[in-house]
Amino acid sequence: MSAKATKALEDFHTITPQLYVDDVDDVFGRAIAAGASVLMPVEDCFWGDRYGILQDPFGHRWSIATRIEDLSPRQLQERANDFNSQQPKWPKEPAK
Repeated sequence: MSAKATKALEDFHTITPQLYVDDVDDVFGRAIAAGASVLMPVEDCFWGDRYGILQDPFGHRWSIATRIEDLSPRQLQERANDFNSQQPKWPKEPAK
């Protein structure tokens, strides 16, 4: 296998397990102390979770969250619309 193919496989992840825990900040801190690296820092997210992503020393990615707020479907849709309206616009046509 070529070095280029090997590198591509290192960056390929088929799954990212998601864990709901009582205290995401505590679990993240312990994982980092054990050698994990932060891919997305823990933050409060629009869908009602405190959420972050890390990668363990073996290369496995983990999503870890704590539910901080239960939302109705309407609240979730409103927050998703607000979040999406703040994101950069994608071009309509691919760059040539």
